[in-house]
Amino acid sequence: MQAAETLNRNRQFRLIYKKGKSRVHALLVTYAMKNRTKTARIAVVSSKKIGNAVLRNRARRVVRAAYRDCGYPVPSGWDVVFVCRTKTAHVKSTAIVPVMQRQLQELLAPSTGS
Repeated sequence: MQAAETLNRNRQFRLIYKKGKSRVHALLVTYAMKNRTKTARIAVVSSKKIGNAVLRNRARRVVRAAYRDCGYPVPSGWDVVFVCRTKTAHVKSTAIVPVMQRQLQELLAPSTGS
């Protein structure tokens, strides 16, 4: 896994949510957008809809573990936000890996320009 910075500013999140591309699944929502830096920036987000702090932290841990096992690193020059869903805290990271791989391939693949 390549080293990636962490998104931590509210305006960065708002910009990605507003102008970035997204893919939705019952376990994970992924937003991606090109940035103007030469680094990859990643964030994992979980809201209070998921449950108490224990469940939110577990959901974030599961998504981070799935990213490590994903084998599809985010290329430099991209911002990616993974949003945990309610079901995320109740599954293992191995169930999220194929979903994450598919979403990253769809979002980060170069467009054919047709």
